[in-house]
Amino acid sequence: MNTVNGYYLVKTENLEQKSAGIFVAMSNESKFVKCEVLEVPQDGTAVDTNPLLSGSQKFVYTFKDKLTEVSLDGKNFFLLKAEDIVATDIE
Repeated sequence: MNTVNGYYLVKTENLEQKSAGIFVAMSNESKFVKCEVLEVPQDGTAVDTNPLLSGSQKFVYTFKDKLTEVSLDGKNFFLLKAEDIVATDIE
């Protein structure tokens, strides 16, 4: 499967996460989540999540309200636009 138009297919770690080691200059009520990247856009709009360790498991952070839920083969995933990524991380 390939995604296009700047969309990432992601799986969230926890929808109620309030902090994850990054500073966000917004309201304390803003919730952001850590997402595992499953598929990146194939149209040239992908953010370079980790240029040094390509092939490693990649994670991105975004605000909860920027995720669009989709169902695929009975499993729930989320679509995320490239411009809605707050930060990137690897583990």
